[in-house]
Amino acid sequence: MKPPRAGIAVTEVAAPSYRRTPIWRRVWALGSASFLTVLTGALLAIVLAFAVSWVVTTLSELLKR
Repeated sequence: MKPPRAGIAVTEVAAPSYRRTPIWRRVWALGSASFLTVLTGALLAIVLAFAVSWVVTTLSELLKR
């Protein structure tokens, strides 16, 4: 059987009270997240459009043969 472990001294410290995030920081986070979402969607749409046009062009050339 293992011997009991030695106790660890614990001190109780008062935690700082909760402070809400300032409204300007919340608005900034919402705006930047929205901008990144729109930018990602636009880039994805461009890549998808090029892919679709490449597939259509390739298939059209295959049909001409």
